[in-house]
Amino acid sequence: MITLAQLMDLVCTSDALTIADIVENILHRDDEDDFYLGAESLWVKSGESWTREAARELGWGCRYLVMMEDAVEETEGSEWIKANADQRRDLREQKIMMATLVHVYLFLLYEEGHRPRWLVRDKAWGEDLEFKIDDSGEEVEIWIVKGRGRKVKVDIGIGPCFPPERKSSLHVLRSGRAFPNNARNDVEEGTSCFGAGSCLCGCVVADSTCAAAGGAESVFESLAGECEGGTVGTVAHVLYWGKGGIVDNGGGAGEWISVSVAGEGTQVTFPTYLGSSYDASTTNLTYSIQGGVKYENASVILSFISPITPTSTFRQSMPASYIKIYVEGNFDLSIYIDINGQWVSGDDESRIQWEFSEGQTQDLGSPSLKTWKFKRSEEQLLTEKNDRAEWGTLHFTGPAEANHESGTAFNMRNRFKNTGALRNATDGNFRNINQDEPVFAFSKDFKLKGTTSKSKALSQDSILFTIAHIQDPVVQFAAARGLTLMRPLWASWFETADAMISHHYLDFEKSSKLAAEYSEQLAVDALKSGSEDYKDIVALSARQVMGATSFSGTAENPLIFLKEISSNGDFQTVDVIFPAFPFFLYTNPRWLAYLLEPLLEHQLSGQYPNKYSMHDIGTFPIGNGYADGHDEYMPLEECGNMLIMGLALVNSLGGTSDLLGPLGSLGDLADVGPGGVFPLSSRIDRVDSAWGGTRDKKQVYSWLKKSYRLWKQWTGYLVEEALIPANQLSTDDFAGWLANQTNLALKGIIGIRAMSGLSEALDEKKDAEYYRDISDDYIEKWEEYGISKDGTHAKISYTWYGSWTTIYNLFADSLLCFHLPDTSSSPMGLHKPETQKPIGHGRKGKSRTYFVDEKIYKMQSDWYHNVMQKYGLPLDSRHLYTKSDWQFFAAAVASKKVREEIVQSIARWVNETVTDRPLTDLYETEGEGDFPGPHFFARPVVGGHFAFLALGRACDGRAVEGLDFLNEVDVDLEDREESVLPQVDEL
Repeated sequence: MITLAQLMDLVCTSDALTIADIVENILHRDDEDDFYLGAESLWVKSGESWTREAARELGWGCRYLVMMEDAVEETEGSEWIKANADQRRDLREQKIMMATLVHVYLFLLYEEGHRPRWLVRDKAWGEDLEFKIDDSGEEVEIWIVKGRGRKVKVDIGIGPCFPPERKSSLHVLRSGRAFPNNARNDVEEGTSCFGAGSCLCGCVVADSTCAAAGGAESVFESLAGECEGGTVGTVAHVLYWGKGGIVDNGGGAGEWISVSVAGEGTQVTFPTYLGSSYDASTTNLTYSIQGGVKYENASVILSFISPITPTSTFRQSMPASYIKIYVEGNFDLSIYIDINGQWVSGDDESRIQWEFSEGQTQDLGSPSLKTWKFKRSEEQLLTEKNDRAEWGTLHFTGPAEANHESGTAFNMRNRFKNTGALRNATDGNFRNINQDEPVFAFSKDFKLKGTTSKSKALSQDSILFTIAHIQDPVVQFAAARGLTLMRPLWASWFETADAMISHHYLDFEKSSKLAAEYSEQLAVDALKSGSEDYKDIVALSARQVMGATSFSGTAENPLIFLKEISSNGDFQTVDVIFPAFPFFLYTNPRWLAYLLEPLLEHQLSGQYPNKYSMHDIGTFPIGNGYADGHDEYMPLEECGNMLIMGLALVNSLGGTSDLLGPLGSLGDLADVGPGGVFPLSSRIDRVDSAWGGTRDKKQVYSWLKKSYRLWKQWTGYLVEEALIPANQLSTDDFAGWLANQTNLALKGIIGIRAMSGLSEALDEKKDAEYYRDISDDYIEKWEEYGISKDGTHAKISYTWYGSWTTIYNLFADSLLCFHLPDTSSSPMGLHKPETQKPIGHGRKGKSRTYFVDEKIYKMQSDWYHNVMQKYGLPLDSRHLYTKSDWQFFAAAVASKKVREEIVQSIARWVNETVTDRPLTDLYETEGEGDFPGPHFFARPVVGGHFAFLALGRACDGRAVEGLDFLNEVDVDLEDREESVLPQVDEL
């Protein structure tokens, strides 16, 4: 019998053990044994019985790595032991992390007081595992049971371990996301993976020296998700820095980055992970490397940059990202990076073809560039598999000074590990993605060694790469002129993709500067909330929003298409744009107009038959609309959303202050081209004109006037249906159909009020007064119908007594400044009529808000405090799950104390829980904080995290000031006990 402690000793006491070595040491008996590696024990089968050997005496950690092959086979046998779902949960909580996306990595980790996390988890995480060691001692077999008799065989590899004295250096690879406390406080405790909306990511395990870096399909880490209009791919690599390079531990789409240290011998040197830094556009991962002698040292920074440039839509339209590698040291080393075919297809059986090109850039005097280009041999236009595009070409570009080579992944990576060089050769054998995995690589030799043999002076150098996914067309859209194949926006300025990529490469310094300006302003504004956690969360959310976008149209009439990721494949989904729109309102209101325009154009052309707003324009990337009117039925939801966003866009033109922060005063209105909706600049540096000038106001007027009948049509529907909502879905469709929804009714009523504002903007006085009077009448009745009898909270439904709900739609009341006594900051210089009187009966018989009564704000803020759970504010009383976007909507219009509680609970969730995908917006607030059923991830709705930032700019900044009453101490509540819920019969 062998204990887990003995097993770990065997694995960890040798510098280089083969599978056969380990199996031979384990099975020094003659009999065949099956074994199951448990959370705290090793189960070994002897005859017909199983024996458990405890392993609590193990006092230091090592790493045991398992790689899964692609082959799927049928297998049977009674000799297998299965780890069922409960056992697997136990494994997860204690010391095994399983990653199953394209390949599987199984880590056995032990360290006193540590709780390992999963790197990636398969969607059906309750799948069985099967383990077996054969009697020959040649192989350990592990299978993943996929259901219906399908099993996936796993092969095993061994990674490095650490001696007891390095226990403090053992770090646990956490889930593939970056979260605030990881970045700031937990570097000594765990690792962070910081992704990129459009679209790069790095992920590191400190001192165990694993690193993954790849094209993000979402903001945090591209393990599962999608980057529309940006670089597309997934990361499933775990990279091991050792023996002069990185040992191949698995496949997957992404980048493979390796460092080779010049010198003789085979001594393994492990780089030390020094930490990470990140902002809205950039993730930097830093390592130190020890040379062959004591005084030799170097550092390497891997910088993944997907610039967010709100001052330059021209630059934002380019579906490309940067990787820059910085080195500093006093000895020579080489860098290797490759990518594989999974960037261009979601099917590993797809055949791909490639080419290599080298040439001078169009700018005279600029350096020459090398580019790998590859695509499917037979592209499937406007088709997706597994959320990956089946059309388009991947361009991987580096400087001419880099060496290059294409070939089989295993051979090239091992050759570089041994020689530190590439051969400047091209593999001409086109083949399937999973057939002798073809990869496309660059390497660079850095000569850092000083002139003397013992020089300690440090030299610096760097190398820049770009990755771009080129699609033309980007989508099909049922425009006013009919079905149209929509070209990418960048094609308005460049005749070829090569010209665009050349410009993008040479524009690195300027793009990085513009992105840094945005990141700096974002940090300043977010810190005004008083929360460092909030600053970090919005910085990590930004690229996830942009990762769902495709910039299209022309410079005269730009459009943005937005895909609903993971929840389904719809695009231009109104109730996905709505939770995301605070990001666009804060970052660049023009982009919000570009998002709304496809919906307006399609419906104005008469292609949608219903009198309410459509839900979406189709399933990405086919936007043919719904001529039969049979789209998802959310009529009240979508009408309210469109009207609220329409007035928010108008109001963003602002008054006297510079509302746009990072947009500053760049640009010149004289350079703006004619025609279209908010056309882009034609000036040479391609910087947008500042938002909010006279030209913009005229364009907004024209935009509203053109679509006014549509706004009125939707408002007419709300007048009929909003006060007493029929049985229907809200945006939270996973919760099911429900009549008389209190929160939904509020959205509709605010939508009617928004129409009054839109009418005022066009000087339609009769309409403005009519809709204002109706909304005033409805809001009083809503308060009567929707609030509990004891006046402590809003109900889910008018007739659902004993229930409560988060009324996140209250955010729109403040964002549109209806809570203020006038709208003197309106872009058109409009004011509320002097005859308007405040309604409701707040403190001292008078409300200090002018639409929704202030007591509703205070009541809900207090209630949120009472029902707060460990990981956040539940959506309502039916379940303990929540949505992060709606939490930030609610927090923005709550007291400062409650806002801090909500932000802290969300930060706790992102730091402590086992959810293992790009940032989800739907999760459980108790237990493990896991997915509640639907697995939402990588969705652009995290733009709702910017709610407080958008509110801070509304009404010349007065919107937040108008809520100061929420921070007053209520003497009636001073003696109330904390978190005490009323009895059901009190509700």
